[in-house]
Amino acid sequence: MRDTKILLFSAMVSWMASACASLADSTPVAEPATPPPHKQQGDYKSPETAVMKQRALYKQIFTMTDHKTCETSSQCKFVAIGSNFCGGLDSYRVYSSVGTDEEKLRQLALEYAAMKRNDDQKFRRMGPCVMLPEPLPVCRENRCMSSEGEALE
Repeated sequence: MRDTKILLFSAMVSWMASACASLADSTPVAEPATPPPHKQQGDYKSPETAVMKQRALYKQIFTMTDHKTCETSSQCKFVAIGSNFCGGLDSYRVYSSVGTDEEKLRQLALEYAAMKRNDDQKFRRMGPCVMLPEPLPVCRENRCMSSEGEALE
């Protein structure tokens, strides 16, 4: 019985080694002659420039959603931020609709998500695939937060 296990183990190791060798010898997949078109906001020459542009845009979104003063829960909203590798998003920000230009905020959030998605593809970034549930924004003690008691900052 022990000899059978050793023989089976040796056969598996041999098979795995030959499979890895054949993968190493295979012809690499050619890149397309012309890269897919990227939107203007995500078309940068280096990852560092892309990150700087993303941070500046995120800062605008963060500043717009920093106001959380409310009187009722109907004034509390959330905005989806960014994108991740499985089609979801990076996070949510809860904010108060009182004094917030919601159309501009929505446009900035869409621009940021498109920029991040394009840059992640262009620079072949990878990361965790996490699907976040939508928060339920509520007004507690005149401050917008998620129903779990977090301000989602």
